[in-house]
Amino acid sequence: VELARYDGWWGPKQHWQNVTLRVITNDGARTAALLAGDVQLVEFVPTADAVRLKADKRVDVAEIASQRIVYLWLDRSRGDGPTPFITGPNGEKLDKNPLNDVRVRRALSLAINRDGIKDRVMDGFAAPTGQLMPTGASGFEPAIKPDPYDPEAAKKLLAEAGFPNGFGITLHGPNNRYVNDAKILEALAQMWTRVGVKTQRLQR
Repeated sequence: VELARYDGWWGPKQHWQNVTLRVITNDGARTAALLAGDVQLVEFVPTADAVRLKADKRVDVAEIASQRIVYLWLDRSRGDGPTPFITGPNGEKLDKNPLNDVRVRRALSLAINRDGIKDRVMDGFAAPTGQLMPTGASGFEPAIKPDPYDPEAAKKLLAEAGFPNGFGITLHGPNNRYVNDAKILEALAQMWTRVGVKTQRLQR
């Protein structure tokens, strides 16, 4: 897309006369184009590349907190009966959905190392949260804190709920729609597996 400044506009004159917008869908190619001088500005910088670009004196990296929240929606829409995406620890069918038990939901939350996801998956470009509203948005409540990472407490809650050997669950999630979405889901699966919740993934 080729854009030209319109000097008859009523507002202040922009600093540019012409701008060319290019679509570069590949993350690596976008970063490479910036470093090669083929483009002057890119957006949607991969988190791993952002760390490297911050250390490059030729590049200025601007960042703000996003309104994007990555969250889990638990399948509790089927009433008191089972869900096809949860089995017993050995793959057997269950007559009820474990997610309807608040102790199970609490255990799954305690099994998530949010700081680990922030530091290792998101390269520091994220913030753990305990609610659906982002900081600064209407409805955000600063008193609601993220659950701590406590796998031993998670195992205890699962046992109290009648699942001392855990259960199996299928995770659904996007791939390359949001920043590091597939990597976040893979990390989550490993964390749940450590407390006895065996995971498999369906990719969308």
